[in-house]
Amino acid sequence: MSLTVRIKKKLSNDFVLDIEFETHNNICLGILGASGAGKSMILKCIAGIEKPDEGFISLDGTALFDSKKNINKQARERKVGYLFQNYALFPRMNALENIIAPLNGPKKEKLLRAFAWINALNLSGLEKQNARKLSGGEQQRVALARMLITEPQAVLLDEPFSALDSSLREYMQFTLLGLLQGSAKNARQNQEDNPVFHKGGKPPPLRSPRLRLRSSPLPPASDGREPYGGFPASLHETQRDAGNLFNNAILVTHSRDEVYRLCPELVILKKGKIMAQGETRTIFEKPPSLSCASLTGCKNISKITRTGDNEVFAVDWGITLRTKENIRDDISHIAIHAHHLVPLWNGEKKDCNEIQRGSYQKSLSPFEELIIFSPAGAEKRQEGRSIIWRKTQGSGGGEIPAIPERFFLPPELLLPLRQE
Repeated sequence: MSLTVRIKKKLSNDFVLDIEFETHNNICLGILGASGAGKSMILKCIAGIEKPDEGFISLDGTALFDSKKNINKQARERKVGYLFQNYALFPRMNALENIIAPLNGPKKEKLLRAFAWINALNLSGLEKQNARKLSGGEQQRVALARMLITEPQAVLLDEPFSALDSSLREYMQFTLLGLLQGSAKNARQNQEDNPVFHKGGKPPPLRSPRLRLRSSPLPPASDGREPYGGFPASLHETQRDAGNLFNNAILVTHSRDEVYRLCPELVILKKGKIMAQGETRTIFEKPPSLSCASLTGCKNISKITRTGDNEVFAVDWGITLRTKENIRDDISHIAIHAHHLVPLWNGEKKDCNEIQRGSYQKSLSPFEELIIFSPAGAEKRQEGRSIIWRKTQGSGGGEIPAIPERFFLPPELLLPLRQE
């Protein structure tokens, strides 16, 4: 069960979308990239809204597009669900009318299927509400119900959280992950539990009781948070055993937090080309290139001059560094994650990779503190870049009692980067 994409499409004289990837392992694939990288165009080509110039798209072994065989199925024939960035609800319709809009057939059957998803998505009581009067989170759930009611074989999510405020965004991320892990089973069970399904009666009243999702709740974001704002690997692993809809799901985003939370596998896109693909945790921990490091949130990056097989001079920091990895000729930068800097206290010494702190400033947030400092002597050189040390606060909170004057950059945690 997989979605295979291998396409080319010229968007302008200097921009050609040229990508190849495959979803597998019953998990959600993330596509991360800056605005204008071509992320949404990929989804439109998969859904049949746009036509590639050449290539091949197949869903579970069925060709949706094949330029060599002149195959280009219409969007309605592809069995692909698309959640648009702005949700694209019909403004003159109420919630229920929006949900059943893509369905054909008897009204009774459409209502049965609609109320199954209304219950599954906690939309009971909002059925008659006009789409324009729904909150952002309610609009998103209505759009989800409208997409999932058609029982798509693939789910495409185009920056679904970008229009939500931060607290609602995090809540909806939890909801979406729990929903997609068990959505088909939940909705099917909701429909079978409905007495109308068996007795041939009328659909339930519009003010039907609110039901909660049957899927297990996720832990709060502040518990067990990973270095990049994501969740522990165990949550990624639950996706690998998830239900039908996660067989083929793609999330497009420019948010590294979203992709780390929701997508165990990742594609990084830049100007229509794939810069990296593989396990999300691995790419975040060891980005292969300068653009990948920037997109995944690595804070400390310096240009280098190669001085040996395992030695570089970090130009922006004014320090010679030893590395565990060999420095290839195509390596142009060195990086280290902010949480990997090791503070040196009470005169502690290392035989390499010590950096003296110069002036600094603090940046506080509820669960961590950032120390942004200039390497000693940077003020005199009038060049260079600041270095960031990230200190996660303990359960009791509070600021760091003192700021060390020196830091150690472990050779095994330095990241050699190539520039594309």
